[in-house]
Amino acid sequence: MKLALRVSYAANIVALVILLTEFGLKFKLDPHEILVPSFYAACVNLSVGSVLLVGLLAVGGTWMARLMESKRLGKAWTQRRHRSTLVVEAELVVQLINLIAFLIPNAVPVAHVLCEDPLFHRVLAACVIIRWTCWNTLFLFICVHAHNINPWRRAVATWLPGKQWAVDSNRMRPTALVVDGPWFLHWPKLLIW
Repeated sequence: MKLALRVSYAANIVALVILLTEFGLKFKLDPHEILVPSFYAACVNLSVGSVLLVGLLAVGGTWMARLMESKRLGKAWTQRRHRSTLVVEAELVVQLINLIAFLIPNAVPVAHVLCEDPLFHRVLAACVIIRWTCWNTLFLFICVHAHNINPWRRAVATWLPGKQWAVDSNRMRPTALVVDGPWFLHWPKLLIW
């Protein structure tokens, strides 16, 4: 743990030095060259993004291995655990797409491909749109997680084997949470997405 903290601290110092150097160089450049992609910034972004991608793939692999082990052992899954697992899996996939969309525009200058190519600007614009969509989706998942732990004051919904919802209005359970309800309870969050 101490080693991880020291590496993180050192990486932050290196990133700060590079950021301050880039900031200083921007004032010395011609205003028309300010928006020219920086090779050094792309190298740093590519290296940090690659480390994060490896970490995310390791987390996803560990996650999938534990899920497979749980299914192999025949452990029972409650509806709450299953639905929370689906949301976390979706978050991992969205973050993977986000990291790939971050790495692509940073890999182009490092690979010495001409950045003046109009295709590069289209790819850059597409990656920016993909990243913003991924961030909005991740924030949506945060709202879903936060809303899922709230009490659900309606009738208890149960999941039938035929994959249909049945609502028993005669039973009210104070421990019923929003996660116990159907997915469409979260549709208003799509309005802010």
